[in-house]
Amino acid sequence: MSVYDVLIIGAGPGGYVAAEEAARLGKKVAVVEKKSIGGTCLNVGCIPSKAYLQHGHWLLTMEEARRYGIESKLERIDFEKLVDRKNQVIASLQSGIHASFKSLGIEYIEGQAKFVKDRTFSVNGKEISGKDVILATGSYPFVPPIKGLGQVDYLTTDTFFDLRELPEKLVIIGGGVIAIELAFAMAPLGVAVTVIEVAPEILLTEEAEARHVIQKKLKKWG
Repeated sequence: MSVYDVLIIGAGPGGYVAAEEAARLGKKVAVVEKKSIGGTCLNVGCIPSKAYLQHGHWLLTMEEARRYGIESKLERIDFEKLVDRKNQVIASLQSGIHASFKSLGIEYIEGQAKFVKDRTFSVNGKEISGKDVILATGSYPFVPPIKGLGQVDYLTTDTFFDLRELPEKLVIIGGGVIAIELAFAMAPLGVAVTVIEVAPEILLTEEAEARHVIQKKLKKWG
């Protein structure tokens, strides 16, 4: 059985950063991940949403340029190419984490960790143990208990970025940061976006002045 100074379950921002810091302190480190290195932010959160926001920004820049006499014509949006670019950005950043692990001597294990006993886990049929164990397993999208929702093919942030075709319409339930980022990313691409929020305003965790500016921009896009 392999024994490590630090065994980390989960290779998201919490897990891989902890692994790098422990390795720099001279610890023997292993990281176990059942999905993709980088976690939610890199694979189905911050990074893909920012890639799509950039696509929208390019289109808005074209519109702005027309106001000053630079004429251009948008033939069509090849959404599959936009998706491919998003995937390339993700792959590049994943490679960076793998390279960091290699340079620091961190062992990366792909597989699902199953608890066996005190500080011991089974991964891919082999037992591994850590003198210290960090559980950095992350989170998953909350699906509200809306009647009938289970009878339709809905998306979450874990599945939205798998789309290969640009939707004509998109209804987003929730008015938090991720929801509004998706709205800002999709609306400039010509998607009819509707945001449904139970609270009186969107982005309640943000400054009121910022909320009003963002809401005004969303209304401008329809």
